[in-house]
Amino acid sequence: PLFLVGMLLIGASFTMRHVRFGGTGQALIVSVIFGFGLYYVRNFAQILGETGQIPILFAAYAPPLATILLAMGIILHMEDG
Repeated sequence: PLFLVGMLLIGASFTMRHVRFGGTGQALIVSVIFGFGLYYVRNFAQILGETGQIPILFAAYAPPLATILLAMGIILHMEDG
């Protein structure tokens, strides 16, 4: 559920701009690429947790929390400039 919230915030952060400024298609493509990258990082952390190379709680909660914090940073940057 936390990763879903993070992905929702990532999508919202790239598509909240006004359409008249242009670049909506580019923002959509960047958002999709960013989503795939975060999904890859989450799966990589899961594999590291399953093999015991990092603690299981860290593997479970670090990627979603990092995604949420990154999305909030992008939203705040786009809102305030």
